[in-house]
Amino acid sequence: MCVDAQKRLCRSFVLGGIEEGETPEQAAIREVKEETGYIDVSITRTSVFELHNHFYAAYKGVNRYARLYVVFGVLNSQKQEIMSEEEQTKQKPIWIERENLKQFLTVNHNLFVEKYLLDEDSAYEGDGIMIHSGEWDGKLRSEITSNKS
Repeated sequence: MCVDAQKRLCRSFVLGGIEEGETPEQAAIREVKEETGYIDVSITRTSVFELHNHFYAAYKGVNRYARLYVVFGVLNSQKQEIMSEEEQTKQKPIWIERENLKQFLTVNHNLFVEKYLLDEDSAYEGDGIMIHSGEWDGKLRSEITSNKS
């Protein structure tokens, strides 16, 4: 289940913020209901990875920092409620076949999820800044591996 923004180029998985007192799983169920109308959802897995993103939200005119939790779920049935008028004007829900996700998604973190986390949690093995790595925190992986040779 994905959403296609109506007034901007943003095709993504269902996204949204966590409200005060909510768990990531509760927020995911609420966001699915708000953005798609589907109400019979069960959470099957929450990734052990948190993604962090600094970005400019042009559609809101603000800089943002987001701590992203990746939550997976299933629809138990096709039960739906009518989405609010505001939500209907923002995006439309759309089913995308798994093999077409990479071509559909426009949000970088969604592409990361599609590539690395869809079936299971697996670490990124390319070059990048090390985190939760003790003395190597903040260093590039390529710097560490080149120093070892």
